[in-house]
Amino acid sequence: DSRVAHIYGLNDPGPGWHRVELGAQRPGVLTRTAFLASHAHAASSSPVQRGTFVLREMLCEELSPPQDVDLEVPEPSADAMTIRDRLQQHWTADTCRMCHSRIDPLGFAFEHFGALGEWRAEWNNGVPVDATGTMDDPAGEFDGAAEMIALVALSPRMQRCYATRWYEYAIGRPSDALDRCTIERLSTRFEVSGGDIRELLVEVAVTDAFLFRRVRGAAP
Repeated sequence: DSRVAHIYGLNDPGPGWHRVELGAQRPGVLTRTAFLASHAHAASSSPVQRGTFVLREMLCEELSPPQDVDLEVPEPSADAMTIRDRLQQHWTADTCRMCHSRIDPLGFAFEHFGALGEWRAEWNNGVPVDATGTMDDPAGEFDGAAEMIALVALSPRMQRCYATRWYEYAIGRPSDALDRCTIERLSTRFEVSGGDIRELLVEVAVTDAFLFRRVRGAAP
């Protein structure tokens, strides 16, 4: 509708709801306002929240920040005019660097999108947005969310994580060590199928964990 079109930078389509085509800058659900706004602060974007989602939910990487780590990000200054600069200052402690060196590059890829998911070429202070970054696994460089998403989409880690998340949803609990063989089988078949989601759902539905439940106190 008119209000959402304004956020997406589209022409006003007129009264009511309309189906529209979005440009190459917004591939997939990660560039939609629902995701971007729910992984941001009330009045500013959050590279940490957005990067953490990709790392945890799409690549299944565990993140366990130390309990004694200082979570306060330095205030803006002449030497740190953007959130990117401020977070890099936050890396000075080794305990911070362990997580932020993996989270922040993924989050910076989304920095062309503001708190509501609106497109922007500059930060609030007029400094041009720097949305570049690199990854080690999958290895590659990117500039912006579209390139980062394309890189992640090719990762075997992402495919395995995708299969894992469907499996966990289907059985209603987090996976554990006893599920390792099942997940490995699902991931392999998902890759062989060329990423066929419907085939993956069928494979999940015939796993023992989906079909059977252990009854407490029952005889083995």
